[in-house]
Amino acid sequence: MRDHFLALFYLIYQFIDRRFAIRIRFSQAQTTIAMSRDRKQHYILSPRERQWLLSIGAEVNHDVKDLLQIVTWKTYRRWLQEEKAGRVPQQVGRKKSITRDVINLIIRMAQENVTWGKIRIVGELLKLNITVSVSTVMRILRKAHIEPPPDKTKRPVIPWATFVHAHLDSIIATDFFTQPVWTLRGRFDAYCLFFIHLGTRKVYCSPVTLHPDERWVMQQARNVAMWMEDNGIRLRFMLHDHDTKYTVRFDAFFNQIIKEHAAPKRGQVIKTMVRVPQMNGFAESFVASIKREVLNHVVCISLSQVDYLINRFTDFYNAKRPHQGTDIGNRVLDADFKPQSRGAVKSASQLGGLLRHYYRDAA
Repeated sequence: MRDHFLALFYLIYQFIDRRFAIRIRFSQAQTTIAMSRDRKQHYILSPRERQWLLSIGAEVNHDVKDLLQIVTWKTYRRWLQEEKAGRVPQQVGRKKSITRDVINLIIRMAQENVTWGKIRIVGELLKLNITVSVSTVMRILRKAHIEPPPDKTKRPVIPWATFVHAHLDSIIATDFFTQPVWTLRGRFDAYCLFFIHLGTRKVYCSPVTLHPDERWVMQQARNVAMWMEDNGIRLRFMLHDHDTKYTVRFDAFFNQIIKEHAAPKRGQVIKTMVRVPQMNGFAESFVASIKREVLNHVVCISLSQVDYLINRFTDFYNAKRPHQGTDIGNRVLDADFKPQSRGAVKSASQLGGLLRHYYRDAA
C-alpha cells in the first residue's frame, strides 16, 4: 500500500513540475518578444510570434491568463477562436509602400554625408518630391546599421520668442565669427561680419579681414544696406550683441535706415543681453552651420581662401540647402524652387564633397 501511495505521489509531482516548467517557458517567450521591440508600450505580434505563444499555452490547456503581459486575455481568447475556426493570421500593420530605389537613395545620402541627420535627409528628399517620414528614415538607416547624428529640430526657448516671431520679416540679426588663418608669420584670426534676415533666413557675409576697425565695419554696413534694397527687405529692428566693434556710428547708420523703412511704425537697434547668445539664436545657428559643415574641416592659409569658402557656403545656404526651422518647413530658401518628380536623381558637390545636394536631371 505504501509503494502505491509513493508512486501516486511521484506521478502528481511529475505532472505539477512539468506544468510549472511550461508556464515558465511561456513567460520566457513573452520576455523574448518584448526585448525584440524598440518600445515597450504597445506590442503588435507577428503571426510566427502569435503561434509560438499558442503552441506553448496549448501544453497547459491555455491556462495562462495570470501570465499574460504583452497581450490581454481577451486578445488571447480571440486567437484561440480564430485558430479553432481555421483562420490563418495575417501580418498586422500597413504595407510598406516605399520602393527599393528610395531606400537605396536614403542610404546613399547618409553614407555620402556623415554629418546629416534624419531630418536633413527628409528635407533633401522633399526637394526631389519624395515624401518619407522621419521614423521611416530612422528604420531604414538602423536596418542598414547606419546611425545618423541627432537632429537639432527645436530652437532654444528664449524669453522674447513671441516678439521675434511676430517681427521676423522686419528683423536682421548680425554677428561676427572668426576663422584661423595659418601663414609663414604664424596664426591669425580672420573676421567675418554677417547679417541674417530672420524672415527669409537669407544671409549676407562680408569679405574677411584681420583688422575689423570702425572704417571696415561701416563699409560692410553700407554694403548690406544695398543688399537689403536688392532683396526688398524693410528693416525695423537690427539685432546685435555688445561687441565693441559695433560703434555708435554703426547704430546711428541703421537707426536712420530703420526710420526710413519703419515709418510710421517704430523700430530700433536692439542689443542682446550680456552672455545670452540665445537672444541672437538665428545668428548663432548660422555660425554653427558654417563651422560644422565647412570651416572646421579646412586648414586655411590665406584670406582669399577663407573668402572663397564663405562665399561658396553662403550661395549654397541661400539657394540649395534645406532649412530645418519649423516655420521654414525643411525647404530651401529660394522662393522660385519647385520640387521635381521626374528624372534620374543626381548629386552635385562643392568643396571636395563638404557641400552636397541632390536634384533630378530634367534631361
